[in-house]
Amino acid sequence: LSSIAWSFFLIFFSLTAAGNSEPTKPTYVPKDAKWVVDGWIQVYDSKLSWTKAKVECERLRGQLAVVSSSEKWREVRALIHGRKCWIGATDSAKEGVWQWIDGTPWSYSAWASGEPGTRSETEDFIFTVNGDWHDAPEGAPDAVAYACQWKSESLEGLVAAIDDKEVTAIIDH
Repeated sequence: LSSIAWSFFLIFFSLTAAGNSEPTKPTYVPKDAKWVVDGWIQVYDSKLSWTKAKVECERLRGQLAVVSSSEKWREVRALIHGRKCWIGATDSAKEGVWQWIDGTPWSYSAWASGEPGTRSETEDFIFTVNGDWHDAPEGAPDAVAYACQWKSESLEGLVAAIDDKEVTAIIDH
């Protein structure tokens, strides 16, 4: 393996061995944001549409929360406190094919029984209801909050710096 691949392996190993320890919080992340698995989460109480919530998170240099594991969902759910809250997933590109807004692979979901629903093809966004996920239309009147996420810069920079071939070489060996 090349030196880049070995560097990636060593950094990845050190990050995973450290567990869920919080790195230094960048100055643009809100002081009240809580460290959750791979970044900071802040829940805002505001009755916005999904798109406006997404834009607001981006204005704050974050994104709507991406919840790609049960461990992360457990922690995010605790921060939401039962509120009807937007998170960062949509099936607007293709009905029934859910995607995280940052391209994270879809490998986890916490749908409520009977969800995602088939009532309407306009239910393209996820909001939380009592700890479960529901699909909802853009301006769901019940959504009263949204969860923003700021990823760790060290993890994002590492991923951006690695060539796809190098990552494949590590995974294949």
